[in-house]
Amino acid sequence: MPATEVPLFPLELVLFPGMLFPLQIFEPRYLEMLQECLRGDKRFGVLLVTPELGDHPARVGTMALIRECQEIQDGRYMLLVTGEERVRVIEFVPRGERLFGRVETVEDEPFDAAAHAEILREATHYTLEQVRLIRAALGRSQLTEEVPDDPVALSFLLAGMADLTLVEKQQMLESTDTGERLNVVCAALRVQIGKLRRRMEVHETVERVRGGNGRLGNEHLSRSVLEQFGE
Repeated sequence: MPATEVPLFPLELVLFPGMLFPLQIFEPRYLEMLQECLRGDKRFGVLLVTPELGDHPARVGTMALIRECQEIQDGRYMLLVTGEERVRVIEFVPRGERLFGRVETVEDEPFDAAAHAEILREATHYTLEQVRLIRAALGRSQLTEEVPDDPVALSFLLAGMADLTLVEKQQMLESTDTGERLNVVCAALRVQIGKLRRRMEVHETVERVRGGNGRLGNEHLSRSVLEQFGE
């Protein structure tokens, strides 16, 4: 899209395209932003803010679309948002206590799927294996095993699953090299899945000895994994 001005929401969060995420809104300035978004296209930009990046938000973020909005108590709102396209802030535009920005879309470079067939197979395998393990750990048989056909969407799905630091996730968001992103997140998931599989094996062995049912508790799962599956 051409450069356009959008409301910005700095958060200690990297929202990837395609990612579902719950948000709680309670500050007056963001409640005002929410009402304006609901009267408009229901979209705002999410930018990472963290001490590791200094005093200012990251310049690359993701447009969030409000899927659900519910007032809960004390004027607070619970939102369910979906990450859409990535954007780069060309210029920050402060307005009182609120932050706007002129943004442009960020796209990946052309990707040759045939030349990256091996990493795509590996990415598909890790997606299915991660879902299988989380489904077993949480007792959630209804979790889908669908794998995106689009390599870019697949890379962001895995980036959301991977137990990376916020700065590492931001690097994955900013990268325009699909193949590089797939390689990095697959390497992280290879280690992560191995650790989870070993924990589950130990837990199930202990539960069999105790006569339990072998279900793994949430404490064995990383925060990023639990967020990805709505826990």
